[in-house]
Amino acid sequence: MDPEMAFLMTNMAQVDRQSLVLDPYVGTGSILIAAAARGAHTMGADIDVRVIKQGKQCPRTGKTLDIYSNYQQYGLQHPVGLIRMDVHTYPFRDGLREVFNAILGDPPYGVRAGGRKSVAKDVMVRYPATHIPSTEPYSLTECLADLLELAAQTLVLGGRLVFFMPATPDTYRVDQLPTHP
Repeated sequence: MDPEMAFLMTNMAQVDRQSLVLDPYVGTGSILIAAAARGAHTMGADIDVRVIKQGKQCPRTGKTLDIYSNYQQYGLQHPVGLIRMDVHTYPFRDGLREVFNAILGDPPYGVRAGGRKSVAKDVMVRYPATHIPSTEPYSLTECLADLLELAAQTLVLGGRLVFFMPATPDTYRVDQLPTHP
């Protein structure tokens, strides 16, 4: 995500030094970098564990770039946690409520890549350390509904949910957006 957009999102969420911020679609961590630059404690999650564990190789320098190298580049405090998480399945222990001051994210709305969600398969996992769970397509409507449910359960009173949604007519239909009951 563009750094200026990430900083605008942290501003909208009123992120400060006392904030605990979650990005459930962390990717390379650009939104969390902006939150950490404001002094927040950050936590990231992504459905693709390879993004968190391995990062990607920079085409110019050949160096491995991951979330930690991004934090080091800016001299920021590392995230309090990075986990493999799917917003579709409640990722935290039962009863865990009102934890985060802000949830900031760039959900998979289908422009760059289609959204995916985890699905349970009855298979024996021989090598858990390298196992990549099965996924299936994830509609924008379902993704946003799950994000709102996560926010409703884990944001503190007065906490803020800020997510990026491109606003071009070809990207989504109005009936795909969640509405208040």
